[in-house]
Amino acid sequence: MSQNILYLKLVTGENIIADVDQNDEEFLIIYQPLELHVKNTYQGASVNLSKWIPFTVEEEFVLPNKHVLLAATPSKDILDYYLEGLETLRKNKNDIEREDDEMEQLLAMVQRYANTKIMVH
Repeated sequence: MSQNILYLKLVTGENIIADVDQNDEEFLIIYQPLELHVKNTYQGASVNLSKWIPFTVEEEFVLPNKHVLLAATPSKDILDYYLEGLETLRKNKNDIEREDDEMEQLLAMVQRYANTKIMVH
């Protein structure tokens, strides 16, 4: 990973923050992109993060430069929030993997000790 974390405004209107590696003049390679969602309320603006491309396991994407309106250095607060978001995603992924391992062990134990000699007439 390049550790060149940038805020990207895309032509689609999406605001993302990602670790960016400029591969060539036509494409960017972005790692672990998270989308910034800004919501204005009567108490002020709030910011939330989500996976940019949800429901995937990929963490690396190739993005054409023509899809980027601007790239800028994020503020320290947004950078810290992004890093916290990545850490939360890692913890959640580890928890899910641990739960999957525990479920596999439980199923293996049930299969081993299950009474499979029952006959129904």
